[in-house]
Amino acid sequence: RPAPTPEAPAPEAPPAPTAYRLPDVGLLQAPPPFVPGADNTEEQGRVIVETLEQFGIPVQITDVIRGPVITRYEILPAPGIRVNKVTTYSDNLQMALRAVSIRILTPIPGQGVMGLEVPNPKPRIVTIREVAEGAAWRRAASSMALPLLLGKDVGGDDLIVDLAKMPHLLIAGATNSGKSACINSLLS
Repeated sequence: RPAPTPEAPAPEAPPAPTAYRLPDVGLLQAPPPFVPGADNTEEQGRVIVETLEQFGIPVQITDVIRGPVITRYEILPAPGIRVNKVTTYSDNLQMALRAVSIRILTPIPGQGVMGLEVPNPKPRIVTIREVAEGAAWRRAASSMALPLLLGKDVGGDDLIVDLAKMPHLLIAGATNSGKSACINSLLS
């Protein structure tokens, strides 16, 4: 008959959780200085209006939103102009603007205008430190369960979401564009 084994001691209770404090943003590299190119939004707006007028589509530019990577022109077609008539001439607009690509939003959700997104000639790099130093991050860090810093939106506003409230997160991009590196940086 084997000898009885001594009972294992009860595991110690884990220490009481303490409030976690994020490291200082000074650990992150400072954003590189950005020298913006010439502001050609007025010229591009004029080209958009003139190009569409050549095809009998009168439009008015109601707003221009310049972000770090693209500029969005909010366009209001004249009464009676169908939205799909404007999208038909997207290739002509792209050529007239000498843009690598353009994107037409028909309409911008929640607004009564269309959006025409044109890449900036000189995109600006958005760094984590730049967003982490902003007021939006300070508000999110104190009010969200798992704040996730994503970058900036089209208009250049900080984009921070609560990962605890998101059932899914889609990371999309072309091959070798950094999707895996992005996921790894979000998790670390």
